[in-house]
Amino acid sequence: MDKIDFSAISSHIQELSFADVNSDVTDSYLEDVIVSDTNSTVNTAMSGVSNLSNIKYLRKFQMCNCTGVPVLDLSSNGYLEEVDVRGCSALANVSFPVAAPITSVKLSSGIQNLQMKDLTDLNSLTIESNGPALTTINVSNCKPFTDSIN
Repeated sequence: MDKIDFSAISSHIQELSFADVNSDVTDSYLEDVIVSDTNSTVNTAMSGVSNLSNIKYLRKFQMCNCTGVPVLDLSSNGYLEEVDVRGCSALANVSFPVAAPITSVKLSSGIQNLQMKDLTDLNSLTIESNGPALTTINVSNCKPFTDSIN
């Protein structure tokens, strides 16, 4: 299993936690997690996503339109390449891994603190502009990228 997609049932999920999802024995690794996509129904019930550190080889994380999740910790996901959390209006803080091969980040308008370090592969950063929540930006040692506020 390299991908799991909850988008068809995402509006019913209240809490999402991951444990023992990788198998070194079978070389089966979860790489893509789609909690919900931009076409998913808005989920006001979901309050959190935890234990993403258990997904050792996570490359893509997408969680759109989950309006009750305040924090997302991706700091242990050193293989991460893409993050899409648009429409998550309560999401104030996302922790990114230092020096991960991240190329694309799409953030919700609720983001308050943006801190990225040593993301030398970052090509694109998009932040929705539906609100003035962003108060702190600290981006260091990231290559110049195409930025966008929609």
